[in-house]
Amino acid sequence: MLKKMTKASLLLLTLIFGIGIFTRFYAISTIPPFIPHDELGYFINAKALQLSGTDITGTWNPFSLVPVTPTLAELTTHLIVLFNWLPISQIVAAKLPFLLMSLLLPFLIAGISYEFTKSKQVSVFAWVITLFNPWVWQIGRMPFDGYASFFFIPLVPMYY
Repeated sequence: MLKKMTKASLLLLTLIFGIGIFTRFYAISTIPPFIPHDELGYFINAKALQLSGTDITGTWNPFSLVPVTPTLAELTTHLIVLFNWLPISQIVAAKLPFLLMSLLLPFLIAGISYEFTKSKQVSVFAWVITLFNPWVWQIGRMPFDGYASFFFIPLVPMYY
């Protein structure tokens, strides 16, 4: 698909993607100026898991495959702890996997659009619309279990 694109259109798509990256990462540690309690729960449990191998209560372990608490999913905590080792701000590290997934999602949607329509224009349109979709953008800046569930659902065995 990229073989037939002109340099100008490839440069335009790269510029659009660069804007998408910039808007995702712009002031990520200060906007929003607060941390909701459920995000804070993920941050704290991931840090506790990194330091002690268990949650803040000491009763949960990462191999139990049950939620940390009734309101906090275990997969989100596992993803955050992988990025806590990076030498960057803990807030940025906790949000980084979800930022990256929100940048991958437009490519996935574009690929699905292309497979359904076999149209390059529809694929690029779907990519741009998904890249700047406010819901995709907002959820990508917050460490919630939506992206974790979406990207890792094929790993869950189906028992239905």
